[in-house]
Amino acid sequence: MTEDYPRFEYPDHEQMAREVEAALNMRPEHRTDIEPPLRFETMEEGIARIRAQNEAMRPQRETEERKRVEERAHRVRAEKIARWKNAYKVVLATVALASSMKAGGFIDMAEDPFSDAGKVVAGAVPFEEGYIEHNAARQTVIDMYREIDANGYDKVVSEAENWKADHAEQFPTAETLQQFEVSVDESSTNEETIAALGDVMSFYNIGVDPVSSDLEGKESEVKELAKAYAKVFSELPKDFVAQAKLYDIGITNDLGEEIGVYESDGKIKVAIDVLGANVPTKAKNSVALPDYENVVAHELDHALLEGGLERIEMTVDALGGEWEEGGSPKDIWRWLAQKPEAPSLYSHRNSDEFNAELGVGLLSDWSRGLVDIQETRLFSSKRNKAELQKLVSYEAAYPGIAQLLVANRSH
Repeated sequence: MTEDYPRFEYPDHEQMAREVEAALNMRPEHRTDIEPPLRFETMEEGIARIRAQNEAMRPQRETEERKRVEERAHRVRAEKIARWKNAYKVVLATVALASSMKAGGFIDMAEDPFSDAGKVVAGAVPFEEGYIEHNAARQTVIDMYREIDANGYDKVVSEAENWKADHAEQFPTAETLQQFEVSVDESSTNEETIAALGDVMSFYNIGVDPVSSDLEGKESEVKELAKAYAKVFSELPKDFVAQAKLYDIGITNDLGEEIGVYESDGKIKVAIDVLGANVPTKAKNSVALPDYENVVAHELDHALLEGGLERIEMTVDALGGEWEEGGSPKDIWRWLAQKPEAPSLYSHRNSDEFNAELGVGLLSDWSRGLVDIQETRLFSSKRNKAELQKLVSYEAAYPGIAQLLVANRSH
């Protein structure tokens, strides 16, 4: 019995050569698709070669790592923005709900404030029969905010710059202000600083008191306060400042428990020790005290009120003697918690201080004033209504000033 086995055939030479070549190619030293293993005579040579290869690859690895870090940072930032947007929507919805539940609350959103800022101004500033200047100023501010609402601040800023160019005689020259900055920065004595400030203030026909000897050693503070004086005044037209009963300014070392004062003879004094020991501890612990620019603006508004500027009716209860007598900071905050909508704690003292604090919001870069005009023009809180009334009173006293002030604060 025989079985049908497959017939064996010897491979030809060409087939054998191909198989041998394939077998050899499987060994690393014969493969062409991978790098051959490194061979070194000594361990030191191998370590040096490996270090050199790592160094050559460093730029590529660093580039890849930077790319990974940037991609992760971008992803994290996008996630944060998304979370903030959601939180912002929740806050707006909560405020709108609270406002609708409590008429006359923090924000009056009975009319959509995002649609017509002019309505907010019109609601904040009443029309007064027979008061031509007031009503004209009111309409100017309403129209200005409607323009801002429709087209943004660019046009208002541009028109303000054009007005300043057309009334260049109302402002110190750029060369004067630049020379003032250089002179103050390079001054080594208080006398030199005061002389530089005098060059700016003389444009407004306002004198500067000589410095006293007790300011020696405080040259940097004197420089800072001098720059605050120059900044507040140089942004205002000469004829507007002239409406203030103001003839002299001064820098002093000590005003007792006051930071700044306006004296009835037409003089402003500001103490360099804004955060000094003479300020009541109660005030220090209760509020963030203002900087020099805010203090100068506050006292300038006192002078404008003395010169006949319209007084805004106080929208908060007066703190009166409770400011000076008794009570801890917590007691004061508890008292004020029931009396919100004030420009500051200090504005609760009396009508004069309330009006002057409103002026700070218009004449300086104060976070509680028109520096945040997005809030002021869109919402009808009591504080913002008073701020807008103050703006109209300025416009009535000097037509065109409202546009300048809003343009200055538009950032």
